[in-house]
Amino acid sequence: HFGQPAGLVVIDTFSHALGGGDESNAEHARQAIEGAKAITRATGAAVLFVHHPTKGKESDYRGSSLLLNDVDVILKVEAVERQKGLSMVTTPRVKEWAEIEPAQFRINVDRLGVSPRGQAVTAVTVRWIAAADQEFDDTLSPAEEKVLRALQEYAEITGKTTFRWS
Repeated sequence: HFGQPAGLVVIDTFSHALGGGDESNAEHARQAIEGAKAITRATGAAVLFVHHPTKGKESDYRGSSLLLNDVDVILKVEAVERQKGLSMVTTPRVKEWAEIEPAQFRINVDRLGVSPRGQAVTAVTVRWIAAADQEFDDTLSPAEEKVLRALQEYAEITGKTTFRWS
């Protein structure tokens, strides 16, 4: 459509790709995986299935065990500190490559502008957090952010940029 070859095809979700099939049925799961391989052969693009874990804590995986054995890599994305908006991606299954180091990130919604209708135009971006930043987390709590904003406003009004605490 855009004159560029596809590099990644995302199928959201795996259960929808089954067309009414059962994700616990190995033959149904195999058909979806074979379909993904056909997409890769035809386009050269990687295929990523979005697949959700079980609702309970008994397992991270649901569906046929074929999903664990016949895929090249599993990327697990989970919230690790919801109050700070931190998430992490890990690779619990890597078929032929070295395991990827766990990586933390935050999802940001960036305002790009305003549409002709007056609606906000936004983009969702990922801010990867370096290992050193994880050790020295400088994320402010809502109360700390409020204090910082008040100090910034005070500095703008008074022209003072140095504060003395007593």
